[in-house]
Amino acid sequence: MVERIAGLGGALFAPALVEAFRRATGRESFWLAMAPAYIEDQIEDHLRRGQPVELDTADALAIAGLFAHTVDAKSSYTLEHSTRVARIARHPPPPFRMA
Repeated sequence: MVERIAGLGGALFAPALVEAFRRATGRESFWLAMAPAYIEDQIEDHLRRGQPVELDTADALAIAGLFAHTVDAKSSYTLEHSTRVARIARHPPPPFRMA
């Protein structure tokens, strides 16, 4: 995510802001401070100010991946857990039948 934003420096984001973002994200505390309530508040505020954003499948998957990586980065216990769960969910077991 950091590299993607950095790649948009000068086009969508001011270079000075991109550099400040890079410095901030270099600290683990930046990522650990991303409480879900804060994110929800930001999304709700954005939606109140404008039209809802329509996403195609690729964009929705990218956002889901971003959330998975954010959760996984918060602790060694959850590291890669979200990705493994998604892989398993793609291959559900056959229906279980009782005799």
